[in-house]
Amino acid sequence: MSRASVADFVDSFFTRTLFQADDTLAASVLDTDLSPDVEIVINGTRFTKATFVTLITEQFRSTFVASVTEIKDLNILTTNDAGSTGVVAQWTSYVTKGKDDGKDIKQSATTVVRVEEIDGKHVVTGLWEAQTSE
Repeated sequence: MSRASVADFVDSFFTRTLFQADDTLAASVLDTDLSPDVEIVINGTRFTKATFVTLITEQFRSTFVASVTEIKDLNILTTNDAGSTGVVAQWTSYVTKGKDDGKDIKQSATTVVRVEEIDGKHVVTGLWEAQTSE
């Protein structure tokens, strides 16, 4: 069985927002690929879309460069026949490097991401994450 395209969408979302160097692209993806009323919870803290976008663009991306070590699909539940919407649970291992001090921080995150189609466009409508650092 081939991997559902909803999982590829989730991979692409995180790659374009966190794991590449173009800040303008990251901001654009966050603007277009998160629904206006997205539900975001990271380590038990709720974020609005605006707060999450600020966290990523002004705090995380301005301070760190991140690279993926490994991604494992835990569960993929599709909600349409095409496999393009649904819920994707993944475990990701990655390294963040401080832009000022060059220090590497090994991190991992377990994410559950809900993707729906709204007005003909695939968007993230829910993102839950448990994140740890070594």
